[in-house]
Amino acid sequence: MDKQTFDNIINETGTIFRDIDVFSPNYLPDVYKYRDKQLYEMIRFSKGLKNGKLPQNMMLIGKYATGKTSTILKYFNLIEERFNNVICVHINCQINKTEYKIFTKIYKRFFGENIIVNGLSTFNIFEKIMKEIKKKIIY
Repeated sequence: MDKQTFDNIINETGTIFRDIDVFSPNYLPDVYKYRDKQLYEMIRFSKGLKNGKLPQNMMLIGKYATGKTSTILKYFNLIEERFNNVICVHINCQINKTEYKIFTKIYKRFFGENIIVNGLSTFNIFEKIMKEIKKKIIY
């Protein structure tokens, strides 16, 4: 391959994909062709939130890359838009395998910042999170 061919390929514009962003792990589609029924069911299970009750337990199942994560993220967005007293935290437990990592993810979601790792134990992080939750509880 000569330099000119190499430069032509590198400088090529365009792509074979209509929207390359769909391959981003953060991409959320507007329409859920194969999970919309499940999304509606999840919302129905959450009707009690308007009365301060916990939603029913739910389980999303399916093969790899079938929309489970994007469905739960869409659900979280819808819930947080509707209820200002609900904070949703998505944690991938295949990546965050320890209690410490899980609590640091929750901490970041609550406080908007990474926890400063200076010997803080899992219990101390848990206490800080619970203190914040107790402050926000309305009786």
